[in-house]
Amino acid sequence: MKRLLCITIGILCFSLTAFGEDSGLWDNFNDGSGYSSQKQTAVSDEQFDKTVEKVKNDKQKGLFSFGKKNKKLKGDSIQESNETELIKGIDKELPVLLVPCELLTDNGEILPIGHYQAIFEKIDDKLYMKLYQAHNLAGTFRAWETEEDLYDEHLNYLTLDEYNSTTVKVNYGSMDYNAVVFIKKNVR
Repeated sequence: MKRLLCITIGILCFSLTAFGEDSGLWDNFNDGSGYSSQKQTAVSDEQFDKTVEKVKNDKQKGLFSFGKKNKKLKGDSIQESNETELIKGIDKELPVLLVPCELLTDNGEILPIGHYQAIFEKIDDKLYMKLYQAHNLAGTFRAWETEEDLYDEHLNYLTLDEYNSTTVKVNYGSMDYNAVVFIKKNVR
C-alpha cells in the first residue's frame, strides 16, 4: 500500500512539472514583444539639434496662439541648483559660540559662561563681534580681519581656543572674510 501511494505521488509530481504551464517573468525575455521590439538607433548631434529647434518652433507657433505669450521650455529658464540655495542659506544662520569661562567685554562688563550667537559687523571700517543671547546683546568685542583660513573644509566656522593663561582667541571664518578676536578672561 505504501509503495502504491509513493508511486502515485511520484507520477503526479512528474506530470505536473512536465506538463505544467510556466508563466514566469523571464519566459518571454527578448521574444520580440514589448520594449525589445522597438529598434533603437544612434542619433547624431545634428539630428538632435534639428529636433530641438523643431520643438521650439512648434511651441512658439502653437495652434491657438492668438497673441498669447508662449511659455518657455524648462531648458530655457535659469534655475539655481540645490547647492547654491544651501550656500546662500549658510550665511543667514548665525554661528553659536560656547564660552567655557567668564570673559571681559570691551567696556569691562563680565560675560558669563554660556552659548552665544555671534554676528560680525563692520562699523567705520572696523570689525566687531557681537554676542547675543535670546535677542539680547551680551557683549561687543573688537575683531581683526585676517587672511588665515583655519578650516578650509567648512564655509563658516567659529571656534574659541586658549591663547594664553589670561586670554582666549576666537577664530571666525565665512564666505566674506576671516577674523580673529582676542578676549581677556575674568581672572579673580
